[in-house]
Amino acid sequence: MRRSFRTKLLLWVITTVVILFAANTIIVSFTARAIIMDEALAKSYEMSKTSGEEILDTVNSQAKTAGMISLIFKEMIQQKIQDRNDALMVLKAAAQGNDFLLGVWTVWEKDAFDGKDSQYINKPGHDSTGRFVPYYNRASGSLSLEACMDYDVSEYYTLAKTSRKEVILEPYYY
Repeated sequence: MRRSFRTKLLLWVITTVVILFAANTIIVSFTARAIIMDEALAKSYEMSKTSGEEILDTVNSQAKTAGMISLIFKEMIQQKIQDRNDALMVLKAAAQGNDFLLGVWTVWEKDAFDGKDSQYINKPGHDSTGRFVPYYNRASGSLSLEACMDYDVSEYYTLAKTSRKEVILEPYYY
């Protein structure tokens, strides 16, 4: 069966249109994918930058709180007004005033705070040696006072003690 010129022309036009349509669809798809990927990458970069800045602001704010507590304790020592109840009130106020903090603590070497460790054996915020090691925390849901534990072998204390600088650690189960 011999096809007419009109049929041949029609088949050629339809084939060309289908091929051009398919090529156009592929080109548009790849172009759209590239645009979407670029926009997604830019958006994720912007979101991570914003989140990073928020985290940095939070960490800096908490570091300022720790620095203020440190300055208050240094001033108490310099002025020779080392009162453990006052120090506990400073820690408690810092924890109460900042819901972001899970806990606030200080660890003092034996008799370093006021030389009265023997009078505070196993009292709240003190260990079996009487060392002043208070830890106000919200681990139970409400603010409570405990004695720090395992401080002589835990990085939260030993790193700061050996470096004599502030130390920020990843959260861990205590």
